[in-house]
Amino acid sequence: EAARGMGSKEDESRRRMITMLGGSQASLMLKTTFVAWGEIMITERQQREADELRRAMRAKGDESTKRMLGMLLGSQESVLLKATFAGWRDFVIEEKTARMREDFARMVQQNLIDSRNADLLLPSIGRATSAGDATS
Repeated sequence: EAARGMGSKEDESRRRMITMLGGSQASLMLKTTFVAWGEIMITERQQREADELRRAMRAKGDESTKRMLGMLLGSQESVLLKATFAGWRDFVIEEKTARMREDFARMVQQNLIDSRNADLLLPSIGRATSAGDATS
């Protein structure tokens, strides 16, 4: 019986060790689970922050592109406006010259200007209007 008592003591000791080992494995499993969960949460937070940064950079890039496009369109508008006024000015000068030539020809026909001097005065009409102001 003494041997049996020893065997049962050893069995009891083994059971306690298995229970402790099992308990420590459960504790280890719990700790490992929480560590893994914490790492996942950190990774998710970093991913959200990276996404927000990308969105902010895209928005800033869009704003920069809009600003650049606005400046480009503004400069094109300015060039178009200058070209329009230059064309208008040239048109007005041509019209004034044509009107002055018609008036001069009418005056020659009505004998208000001596026809001998008309050939000398006619070229100067074009020079006077092209050098003059288009608005007058």
